[in-house]
Amino acid sequence: MAKTSPDLIPGAGSGELAHGTLRLWDAIAISVWHVVLPVVGAVVFAAAWHGSVHPTPPGILEWTPYVAIAWLVIGVVALLWLRAMRPESVAKIGSILGEEGGTDAALLDR
Repeated sequence: MAKTSPDLIPGAGSGELAHGTLRLWDAIAISVWHVVLPVVGAVVFAAAWHGSVHPTPPGILEWTPYVAIAWLVIGVVALLWLRAMRPESVAKIGSILGEEGGTDAALLDR
């Protein structure tokens, strides 16, 4: 195998080429993890949801999609009301769920 001298590769001696390439790969990874995968997940979720409500299920199950949508709307309205009236309560949600590891998260471990 032939050895490659850093002098033959532009920027290899100073690290410019390698650093620039790393930034490009980081940008690609970020776009995949934070854009492409959520979009694919949303499309899969929408297809599964559409398949479960169309055609409308028979009998009493006919109302289940509308009940689920009503609960979703109630939850969004409650969240918006809490954000407007008591923003500190909404800020605590992450720590209660253990995402930030706050003191409230320790209560869930008991």
